[in-house]
Amino acid sequence: MRLVRQSHPSAQSAPHIIGLDDWARKRRLRYGTLICDLELGLPIDLLPDRSVKTVSAWLLKHPSIKVVSRDGSSEYASAIQKGAPQAVQVRDRWHLVKNLAACVSVQLTQSLMQLRRAEQAEAKTLDGQQPSPERQSHPRTRGSETSTTRSSSGANSSLRADDGTATARDEKH
Repeated sequence: MRLVRQSHPSAQSAPHIIGLDDWARKRRLRYGTLICDLELGLPIDLLPDRSVKTVSAWLLKHPSIKVVSRDGSSEYASAIQKGAPQAVQVRDRWHLVKNLAACVSVQLTQSLMQLRRAEQAEAKTLDGQQPSPERQSHPRTRGSETSTTRSSSGANSSLRADDGTATARDEKH
């Protein structure tokens, strides 16, 4: 913190693209705002808090700002709207990747659960039990559909889609 406050702004005194992020003075209790010049990759200023009033006041003093990169904070969004309405707001890369990873994780978990249910339903079918209609699901691959159908209904039977229509393999036989 001391080094950031002691540093002198570069020759470019009017920043055009900045990044806002919070930093913890005391974790979970007191936070400040770090402002960086993203063109130069250097910190510009440290604000004592992350309130809308403080951030918007700083932005009003710097009318040259055209782009602000920020996290998903509604406080920062409001402060930018008040202090630099001309600026375009963008999400920062770190938060975008974090949100993307969370969404992919949820999707993969759901897909894995569906695959496990399908395997359990297939195992019950092979054991002679009929799974309930709402629990039935499609096999993972075309190969598993072929082997399951042939083993359960005989080698000479034709394959049918779930709706009873013939598949492409039926027309060859």
